[in-house]
Amino acid sequence: MPCPYKRAVNYSGRKTMVRITVVGAGGRMGRRLLALVNEADDLELAGAVEHPKNVREHGKELEALAGSVPITEELPAEPGVVVDFSLPASTMKHLNFAVMREAPLVCGVTGISDDQLDTINKAAQSIPILLAENMSVGINLLRRLVRQVAKELEDGYEIEITETHHHAKRDAPSGTALGLAKAIVESTERTNDDLIYGRVGEIGARLPKEIGIHSLRMGSEVGEHKVHFASTGDVLTLSHRAYSRDTFALGALRAARWIVDKKPGRYTMDDVLDGK
Repeated sequence: MPCPYKRAVNYSGRKTMVRITVVGAGGRMGRRLLALVNEADDLELAGAVEHPKNVREHGKELEALAGSVPITEELPAEPGVVVDFSLPASTMKHLNFAVMREAPLVCGVTGISDDQLDTINKAAQSIPILLAENMSVGINLLRRLVRQVAKELEDGYEIEITETHHHAKRDAPSGTALGLAKAIVESTERTNDDLIYGRVGEIGARLPKEIGIHSLRMGSEVGEHKVHFASTGDVLTLSHRAYSRDTFALGALRAARWIVDKKPGRYTMDDVLDGK
């Protein structure tokens, strides 16, 4: 297996440098990842992957962030850890190359279909893959709290999820909102059939086990998620709001550092937080 890291000497002595290839380098997240990799003293940019159209759109900024590393359509021969914030179709394309190069993959792409997920699971038999709809440490701690509260408030409380994102976000509900709903289903006697995506018209009274999921798209909102637990006497709301994409990018790079020496398999941010 190609080594995804190398030894380097700096003022603090010998330390492990983790090589990173960013897929979707021209996107909002990709550009922040490039900048943060450049700022880190234990990371080295191995590749910047982007479609030529997006390279033209953000050419000067991308070239400045990538430095001496060429911006390409394919993964480099030695990509190190692949960090992917592109689109599902792009993920599928580069997944094959990651397997061929035996490169660990950290994937934050949302909107992945069941068939595409099956393909990712098969690839995880050959390489370590961390797939997370949200890499923010705060969101992943929120998910843990939601599991606990949903279990404790199983009876007598109704649950609603709201999420707000910028007007350019392509998928709804957000992958994070779906992940929060999944945490609730796994912690209670609810099922996926209880998920309600918005409400319109004469739909009748709310059923006790419903989990309402509502999406707002407006302005430049980076991301806000709220989970409401309501009884007839009180409401408990758990929430997380991202002010900067750095929260997601820093979480992804934390995952990249963690996964670099892991065996093939599917991993989550819970594994990273637990230090397994």
